Amino acid sequence: MRSSLGGRRARREPTPLHPFGYGRVRYFWAFVVALVLFSLGGLFSIYEGYHKIVDPHEVTSPGVAFAILGAAMIFEAFALRTAVRHANPERRGRCWTSYIRHSRSPELPVLLLEDSGALLGLVFATSGVALALVTGNPLWDGLGTLAIGVLSS
Repeated sequence: MRSSLGGRRARREPTPLHPFGYGRVRYFWAFVVALVLFSLGGLFSIYEGYHKIVDPHEVTSPGVAFAILGAAMIFEAFALRTAVRHANPERRGRCWTSYIRHSRSPELPVLLLEDSGALLGLVFATSGVALALVTGNPLWDGLGTLAIGVLSS
């Protein structure tokens, strides 16, 4: 697995100012990545969802929407599967919640949570588009987008 910025900085030698080293830097950078990914994406989804609810428009290309959402689900599922495969040896039989909460390496738990959240967001998006098509009410598309924003924030 490729080394992350936090991982590289955490391996620096101890200094007089940091006599125990820089190990905690990994947690800081994992937190920054999660904050940026979820906050910016969530705020944009809330913004889009609000505008879709206030000014609803029919779904113009449902085939394209479902194709893109389906492809995204496949890619995210493969990413989650890869993260699970890398985490399983470190997990050592613990439940997923315990592993994520007590892991000494923050990168994999962040990936697991991000990929799981992305898949759930794709389910919200697919449900919103499908309900908008089935009911003929484009408000569902806006609610699905808003749900993604709430999930990510």
